[in-house]
Amino acid sequence: MLISIVMPVYNSSLTLNRSIESIINQTNSNWELICVDDGSIDNSLSILQSFQKKDHRIKVYHKDNSGPGLTRNFAIEKCNGEYIGFLDSDDCWDILCVEELLKLIESNNPDVIILRTIMCNKNNFYDAFKVNKFINLKNKDLISCMMSGILPWGQEKVIKASIIKNNHIKFSKDSVGEEAIFSFDVLNNSKLISFVNQPMYYYYVDEKGQHKKGNQDPWFNVVLNMKSHLIEKELFEEYETSLNSLAVRALIICIYRICISENNYKEAKTKIKNKIYEYAKLYKIFKYKSKSLDFKSKLLLLILRCRVFILIFLLSKYRGKTL
Repeated sequence: MLISIVMPVYNSSLTLNRSIESIINQTNSNWELICVDDGSIDNSLSILQSFQKKDHRIKVYHKDNSGPGLTRNFAIEKCNGEYIGFLDSDDCWDILCVEELLKLIESNNPDVIILRTIMCNKNNFYDAFKVNKFINLKNKDLISCMMSGILPWGQEKVIKASIIKNNHIKFSKDSVGEEAIFSFDVLNNSKLISFVNQPMYYYYVDEKGQHKKGNQDPWFNVVLNMKSHLIEKELFEEYETSLNSLAVRALIICIYRICISENNYKEAKTKIKNKIYEYAKLYKIFKYKSKSLDFKSKLLLLILRCRVFILIFLLSKYRGKTL
């Protein structure tokens, strides 16, 4: 059994060694690492080529810059493994990851394995999500939680290759949320979803990283694209309340960014009201799926519904200063 690991690379010379060595040092050697340099302008490609010369399991490709989503699609076409995992070029896998994956595959033959993920932020380490909150949920509820983002869309999944390839599942070309529809389609086409309940994926938070990208409303197009995708797949009615949950989280992120960027409460209030109106025209934001929203999002939505905008403004300012 071979695990293929997809790594898109763009200007990652400062972190590449750490990421690749986390794979080279795996206790089980049944892996291949598919690295695709996405038009880097630093020395990332030469670092990759140096590793490739030392280890035949590392395969390196180079192409013009197109973003992480399309780069992962390119890499998937090169994978030979029965399962495909994803590792960003500034993150790490635990050295036991492949070993634990193969044990789980041998015992359960899951379609998708979700890895317990540790966020590494300077000197702080914490769980990206609590595995125990999701491990016993039914598939449809897991799909809803991943749609809304409380179970991350991102790279913390290892997927049976046939699920991706037979269903022609692709990452989008978007610079923000390129993995949202991909994750939905993967889970929606899977029967057995398993979790590894010990730390396996280490996500290093960069001040200029993916979570900082976008304008004041970074998830607006993510929600819009998801809505179009559900309509196209004739799944809109089935997942409408889950889509509303995603819209709520997108709106909250937008309002937070408005508040921390505006010094004037009056201007922030006007923008907040306009955004609520814009989202309410497209989505039923107060008709959401309860399981796919966390307590904090529900509380903030209640405050918005009561129109206590000054409290949202002050809480956002406080959070912005303490991060």
